[in-house]
Amino acid sequence: MATDEPLVLVTLGGGGDGYRLADAYLRGLEALPVSDRCRSLIVSGSEMPERQRWELKQRAVALPHVTVLEFTDDLMSYLNAATVVVAMGGYNTIGEILTLRKRSIIVPRIEPVAEQWIRADRMEKLGWLRMIHPHHLTPSGLMEAVQQELDLSQGSQSIAYPPDMRALPRIANHLTELLQSRSIDSTYFPPSHPWRLPFDETLAVLLPTHFGNWAFDSQHRNRARHDRRI
Repeated sequence: MATDEPLVLVTLGGGGDGYRLADAYLRGLEALPVSDRCRSLIVSGSEMPERQRWELKQRAVALPHVTVLEFTDDLMSYLNAATVVVAMGGYNTIGEILTLRKRSIIVPRIEPVAEQWIRADRMEKLGWLRMIHPHHLTPSGLMEAVQQELDLSQGSQSIAYPPDMRALPRIANHLTELLQSRSIDSTYFPPSHPWRLPFDETLAVLLPTHFGNWAFDSQHRNRARHDRRI
């Protein structure tokens, strides 16, 4: 199989409620002629029931272009390699997709709360992704959306007005400017407060703790559950 062949990544978050999306994707592939089936990687998530995960793997055996993984601790690399991403609407997954500016099809959860649907609906209207409401999810409709996104990825049409995803360094820059401005009212902070320390020492206290470690943790601390959302 050519390594430059388009790749569709299907990522199901923790996987506990991801079977329906994976099933629709496989049913859609199974209905296509062999020549039209795209190279696909499905990451089921470690919380998918064992029986459902086993079924997906058995069905993938009959689809040579399809690989099913239970879990990966390097999802970002697979996202980066993907041509199109099919996913649920978890906050971290959406953030990673937008950071990499990947074409994507999002099928958000609508229960127990509507957060994922609200976010995906708004972002679709901004042109950042394509959304399929779970009530409207069908194998044929999903395959049609995937093919359209693959076609768009081969042309010049890019994601409309991709958002600026550099919030973390911007926060650090604003904090640095604030500390350098000497505009902090000392009455708000006791002598022992970090912001009353010399500037260099303050940065050592605040930035590594509140920004460096946070950035590392946000990428890795919940990955064992593989993007379990809300």
